[in-house]
Amino acid sequence: MGYWRGRPDLLPEYGRLHQQRYTPHPRGSNRHAISSSVVEIPEQVGFLPLMQYEFDLNYSPLLRWNHGRGAIVFSTYDFTGRADGTEPGATRFAANLLAYMGRLESDAGRKVLVNRGKPSPETDAVLEAGGNVLNLAFDAAALAERGLSGETADVRRATFDGELRGFAPANLSRWRDVLHVTRITSPGAGSEGLYFRRKGGGASPKTGDEVFLQVSDALLDHRYDDGRNLPEKEAGRARGYRVATLRSVERLRQLECRVRTVLGEESPAQVVEAFGTLAKRPGFVNLQSWNVLGPFDDTPEKTGMKDRLPGEDSALRGDTNPNVLYGPKNLDFRRQATPGTDGYVDLAAAMGDTSPNSIGFAVCEYDSPDERDAFMRVGMDYYSRTFVNGEEVLDNENGFNGPCVPASRTVKVHFRKGRNVIAHKIKSGGAGYGFYCDISEPGLDLAAHDPEAKEKKRTEWFYDPDYRQNPPYQYHYW
Repeated sequence: MGYWRGRPDLLPEYGRLHQQRYTPHPRGSNRHAISSSVVEIPEQVGFLPLMQYEFDLNYSPLLRWNHGRGAIVFSTYDFTGRADGTEPGATRFAANLLAYMGRLESDAGRKVLVNRGKPSPETDAVLEAGGNVLNLAFDAAALAERGLSGETADVRRATFDGELRGFAPANLSRWRDVLHVTRITSPGAGSEGLYFRRKGGGASPKTGDEVFLQVSDALLDHRYDDGRNLPEKEAGRARGYRVATLRSVERLRQLECRVRTVLGEESPAQVVEAFGTLAKRPGFVNLQSWNVLGPFDDTPEKTGMKDRLPGEDSALRGDTNPNVLYGPKNLDFRRQATPGTDGYVDLAAAMGDTSPNSIGFAVCEYDSPDERDAFMRVGMDYYSRTFVNGEEVLDNENGFNGPCVPASRTVKVHFRKGRNVIAHKIKSGGAGYGFYCDISEPGLDLAAHDPEAKEKKRTEWFYDPDYRQNPPYQYHYW
């Protein structure tokens, strides 16, 4: 499973694949890669990664999704030109994968009842009807109700064994903060007392299985909200503690979803619909032909982004007369910049001489076929303010803007019919100087694709947006 003969062809083999991009490719080149692009493992019921790689083992080139009596397996391995006998490892692996698919079946669609912290009244009825039950993080009293004994313990990591080890690898068994749990001490408990499965059938009228998992995201989530559970001197760092534990909360949710999948629970309807419907993706187009003005030097007080600079009024109203000179450097709008094949507009190349803290303007006219609302997506290197028809719509001047990547920020804008002026005021950082900018095409249902919509339920997402962190591959040198 490494250094296959032949060349990968899902993505280019050499060179920088994207301009400081981290999705979906985490490396600097694809040389010798056996899978050029890997899928982040969803935090959702129904998914079982057959292989796990990359940061925190949270990416998979072979991902199974169970549905009904069958399943879909997503493979991103570079088999082309390799699995034809050229590379023995790839050839054997491809044959094994096809054989696996030939006997593949699943039992998704069974009733699975999830009890959190204590048993529910319908537990026995579900078991007697052939459904399965998952009990999460029961204390000693709740365990006793179900005929088990336990003792309290504090854990940061565990060694999974038996059945649990088969579908829950090491990245789901270690956590960034202590979990206060109740270990099961009854005979038959596994994984250091954190997992127990009581089989149904036989002489018992309960034909379903009852599973106990003694860790859950509820043991860690919201622990440090508003400074709670912190010493007084540390209360001001509550957000830092919260962020530090988010990845562990995600892993605990994945562990729960993995167990529910094995018990036969079906994916939520939204996931099934997403896989069963070929929906039109929102269309976005790059804005072409930017008139640029700059570079201006920032003021000694670093107030240039707030101050009105020479030519700023002209830029905001779209007056790019090339014969007008601005500032002590006699700058003009004669130079133009266009996006490259990846959509990146290189201001450093267009302006010629730039250095850190240089400020410039990029102005584009957009002719809208009608009056409409649209989404504008931008990625800036580094500080910026964006205007549409003279009105500021986005301020990236303060705080951490991250690396310059496409669509790192999205804003809803209003275009009038006919001529519209889009102007960016951009200040360079320590490396690179440029931006990405595209707009949604007419006819896009904005309500369906609104990135700011908070009404969407957790089950509508493969990844919970409220618990997302900066991607681990956000910087190329990582």
